[in-house]
Amino acid sequence: MTATDESGPARPETANCFSSWIDPDSGVESFLLEADSLGLGPTQTVPSPLPNATVDGRLYWVFADVTDGSRTLTAIDLESETVHRVASLDRDGPLPAIDPATGTVHVLVDSSLETYTPRLTDDTARIERTRTIDAAILEDAVAGLTRSANGDRIGFVADDGETRRVASIYLPDSEVDIWHSDTGDCDVVRFSPTDPTVLLLARESPPASSADAWLAREGLGSRPLGPQFPRRHRAYWWRPDGSGLWYVDPDSGVGVLDLEIGHRRTVWDVPARTAHATHDGATIAAAVVSEGRTGLRVTDGTATIDVVSPRERRGDRTWHPHPTFLAGDSSLGYTTLVRDRPTFAVTPRAELEP
Repeated sequence: MTATDESGPARPETANCFSSWIDPDSGVESFLLEADSLGLGPTQTVPSPLPNATVDGRLYWVFADVTDGSRTLTAIDLESETVHRVASLDRDGPLPAIDPATGTVHVLVDSSLETYTPRLTDDTARIERTRTIDAAILEDAVAGLTRSANGDRIGFVADDGETRRVASIYLPDSEVDIWHSDTGDCDVVRFSPTDPTVLLLARESPPASSADAWLAREGLGSRPLGPQFPRRHRAYWWRPDGSGLWYVDPDSGVGVLDLEIGHRRTVWDVPARTAHATHDGATIAAAVVSEGRTGLRVTDGTATIDVVSPRERRGDRTWHPHPTFLAGDSSLGYTTLVRDRPTFAVTPRAELEP
């Protein structure tokens, strides 16, 4: 029987499919997904900033059964402690677009855009494929997927070997719109969280080199954001109100760019690989790397704690925690190797308070 409280579905800290783990140095308690008990292979989080849990905390999304060529998008229902393997995806293909309010997910499967909708009641827990859209351009999709603010468009990047295009599918009638062509090496596309006519386009690069970003408005072209960022910048995510962009400068820390006035500021002076923030921006989590050791660190601006203390990588495996605040910022999710294999971990927000 799953342990629940009166406020709703089980939380990871009370669910039987998660077990307690305490960092030996910091004393922070996190909860690790027991993938074996659920019949899952190696797991990974969906990389930040894509939401990978519903706001009510009932569904948690992970990639399971991860191999060199594929990964299975999997939903874990904490209330019934059931596992739903939604779709097997190309490991290098576009990420799914998840609506954190409803749990509806859009994925690219064999060059088709498929929509899956949760049917969760007291006596039924299933996730059904509710729509399939076929379009020739989807055969060339290489990045995305991103969901518009009003939920009626799915954006992506397509590359046919000659031209790289930013496109969207209008869900009500399945029509494809080409926003931009010849966009260079753009490999990130994310809709504004408030304006369905605005997209962030970006070219991510390894931490050792520079990246580029553009802001595009439907029908009006795009403008470069590079001059407004520091020399090295990557790992972007939108402010919830659409007024600016968070970013990571691998040299100097986590910052925010105000799009209206073009002003940027460093919010946290800590060299990082990836990061994420709560909706109000008050708490930030970052994957920090120093002298070959990777850790997961959190700050609220007044105090800083290590969720997972810096530790050496094992062999040739690179640890990418991808910290992501989940379920209405009630917890922090990340990938960890603390038990010598990739798994998904959740730390309750209360554990992150100094």
